[in-house]
Amino acid sequence: MGQPLTVLRVEKLKSWGDVGGAGSHNLRHRDTPNADPERTKLNRQLVGQQTDQLAEVVRAKIGDQTIRKNAVLAFEVVMSASPEYFRPDDPGAAGTWNEQRLARWEAASMDWLRKQYGDRIASAVLHLDEQTPHIQAVVVPLDERGKLNCRAMLGGSRQTLRDLQTSYAKGVEHLGIARGIEGSKAKHKTVREFYREAENAFSPLPEVKTRNPGQAPAEPEKPGFFAGPEKKGQWERDHAEWERQQAAWEAQRKQHMAEVKAQRDAAVETARRHQAQAAKAAALAKEVQTLKTENSRLLAERQTLKTEADRLRGTDLADVLERVYGAQEAADSRPSYRTRKFELGEHGNIAVTGELWTDNTTGKGGKGAINLVMHLEGWQQDRYKDAVRVLAEHFSPESVAADMGRKTALEGATAVSKLKQEPLPMPEPVLSNWPRARRYLEDVRKIPGKLIDWASKRGLIFADERANLVFVRDGGGCFKRGSYDPKDRPAFKQTLGRDAGPMVLPGTDGRVFVTEGPIDALALKAINPASTVLATGGNCPIGRLKPYLDRYATERVFLAHDSDPAGNDQAQRLKDAYKPLEGAEVVRWGTNMVDSRKKDWSAVLMARPSLSAFELDQRGEIATPERPRPGRSSPGMSLG
Repeated sequence: MGQPLTVLRVEKLKSWGDVGGAGSHNLRHRDTPNADPERTKLNRQLVGQQTDQLAEVVRAKIGDQTIRKNAVLAFEVVMSASPEYFRPDDPGAAGTWNEQRLARWEAASMDWLRKQYGDRIASAVLHLDEQTPHIQAVVVPLDERGKLNCRAMLGGSRQTLRDLQTSYAKGVEHLGIARGIEGSKAKHKTVREFYREAENAFSPLPEVKTRNPGQAPAEPEKPGFFAGPEKKGQWERDHAEWERQQAAWEAQRKQHMAEVKAQRDAAVETARRHQAQAAKAAALAKEVQTLKTENSRLLAERQTLKTEADRLRGTDLADVLERVYGAQEAADSRPSYRTRKFELGEHGNIAVTGELWTDNTTGKGGKGAINLVMHLEGWQQDRYKDAVRVLAEHFSPESVAADMGRKTALEGATAVSKLKQEPLPMPEPVLSNWPRARRYLEDVRKIPGKLIDWASKRGLIFADERANLVFVRDGGGCFKRGSYDPKDRPAFKQTLGRDAGPMVLPGTDGRVFVTEGPIDALALKAINPASTVLATGGNCPIGRLKPYLDRYATERVFLAHDSDPAGNDQAQRLKDAYKPLEGAEVVRWGTNMVDSRKKDWSAVLMARPSLSAFELDQRGEIATPERPRPGRSSPGMSLG
C-alpha cells in the first residue's frame, strides 16, 4: 500500500446561484447521488451556521461595496486525503474510517484552513456520508483592504494552485500524508468535475422530483363545548383548511414514495445489467441498498406520523431545551413567536411549535418532551423510563405526569415521584471519542495534558457517545460540556444530578478552591496543583458543600467564583453561611487577583498558560510546585 496523498480542489463561484447551490449541496438540501442518506446525520458544520442562506452570509462579508459584473463572489475548497489514510486496513471499504485518524486530520485541516483564510471562511462542513471523508468550505476572497479580489487569493496561474496544494500538504504532513508529485502530468480537477466523476460511478436513474413532505400538518384544536359561535366557526374553517392540507400532504408523500420505488427498481435493473463490470458493481450495489433503506425509512416515518396524534404531552418544550440542555434561543427567534428556535451548539438546533419539535439538523421531528429527550440523548423506546427520570430531575411530578399521557401504565404524580428516587441515567464512556475531547481541553482550553490524564485515570473525566466531555460529580450526576471551540456557536452545557455533590479534584495542602464550572476547576487545579478544587455548577446549598469543606480545608477556603454579579453573589452567600473549622478562614479570590479583564479562571489560563504549575512525579502523583502560592504570605496579592 502506497503512502496516502493529499486531495485539494478549488472551484470559483461567480454567481449568487452558484453560492446558493454550494450551500444546498453542503447541507444535502438537494439530491446528492453519491451520498448515503443514512449517514448524512453524521455530517458536521465546522464553521458557520446550518442555514440555506449561505448567499446572505457571503453578502454580509462582502458588505456594501460595489461588485463587478464578472467578480468571483466566493470559492469552494475541498480538502481530503486518499482512502489509505482514513482506512489503512481496508482502503476499498468505502464509507468507513478510523475515528482517531479522522479526528487528527480534521484538526490539522481546519487549522490550515483558518490560518490560510481566517474570518473570510463563510462555511465549512465535514462530509461523512460519501465514500471518503472530506471538508467542503466556502471562502469569500477579500484582500487586505476588505475588497473582493479573487486574484489576490488564488492568483491567475497554475503555479498559485500548486503553491496552495503544497501549503496544505505541509499542514498535514505530520500525519503521514504526502503531496502528489509536483509538476506531474496529472490533470487538476475542479470541485464540479470531482463531483461529476463521483456521480458517474452510478448509472443514470430516474429522478426523485417530488420532495419528501416531512411532518404532517398539525390538526387544529377543537374548541370546548361552551365556546362561542365565532370561535366554533373559525375552528370549522381552520379544520376544513387542515383537511385540504392533509390531503395534499398525503398525495405528495405517496408520489414521493412512488418515485423512490421507481428509482430503486431502476437501480436494481441497472445492477443486473452491469453485473460483469466489477469496478462499478460496488457503487451500484451501494446505490440499490441506499434506495431500499430510504424506502424503509419513509414507511417507518409514515407509521410514526399516524401514531403521534395519540400522544399527550404537557411539559413546555422551550423549558426542556433551556433547563435540561442549556440551549440558547436563536438570534432570529423571540418568546412571542409561534415557532421558536433554539441552538444547542454542536448538536444543532431545534424548532418548537407548541407541543411539536423539529431537529433542523437531521430533519427529524416529534411531539412532546419525552420524545424530545429520547431524541437528543439518542435513546430508543427501551429508555423511555430514563427520559422520564431526566425530566423529573428538572420539573414537577405533576408536569411530567401530564407529559406521559397514555404512553405507559405509570399514572399520576405519585408514580413520577417514585421514579425520581431511582438513580439518574449516566452517560457511558466512549473511548474512541476521548482523543477529540482531550484535544479540546489541551489545545483550546490550555489545560495541561498531564492534568487531563491524571483526572481521566481517576474516573473524573471521560467522553460520551457524542464526544461531549463528562465531568463526574460526587454522589451521582455529572456536568456535560461540548468539546469544540464555541467561537461560532453557543457552548453546549448540561447538568445532571440536582442533589449530587460537587466535582472534587482532591489535594493535600489544606487549601480548597470553590468555583462554578468544571473547566474552571481544571484551570484552578493547573494553577494550584496541591490544593483541592470543588466545582459546584453554580448555586450549591451550603449543607451539601460543608462536608467537603470540613474534610479538605484545614488552612483556607478560596471562593473562586466568576468575577461577575452572579459569581460575587454566590461567593458572598457562601462566605456568610459557612463557618470554617478552627484555624481556617474563608476569602474571596476572583480573577481580578491575576487578570481583571477575565471573568473566569478558564479564560485566565487560556490567556496565560504559563500560570500552570501542574507536574507529576515519577509515581504519577502530583509534584509539589516551587512557585509562591496564594495565601497569607503571597507577595503582591491581596486576598482579604
